[in-house]
Amino acid sequence: MSLETDLRTALLPLVNAGVHFGVVPVDKLPTDANRMTWTAIVLPTQIVTPENTICGASDMEDYRVQIDAYAGHPGVLAGLRAPIFSAIDATFEHAERINDVYEYDADTKLHRRMIEYSIRF
Repeated sequence: MSLETDLRTALLPLVNAGVHFGVVPVDKLPTDANRMTWTAIVLPTQIVTPENTICGASDMEDYRVQIDAYAGHPGVLAGLRAPIFSAIDATFEHAERINDVYEYDADTKLHRRMIEYSIRF
């Protein structure tokens, strides 16, 4: 499998509006009726960096992955945090969390948590 497939498979059960690459499609954005329970994940960036060891180049690659979790309510978003951590830890043996930042997007009226990982795959 690929890193993208493994990420999507691990994270898909956690959200009700899907795991998307790049952006949340317009037709998947929440309506007023479902805003309080709406959740989605976007995987926007991935940077491959070569891994060098004391013995030379490794056959593994480090992927820097940003996972953007979105929710219509801050409490729902806070509840996603631990399950995302658990899903990544269970799926990837060599995953290290680098960053975890919260923000509110006034344009879409969505709460966003940006979680950045370094994953050796």
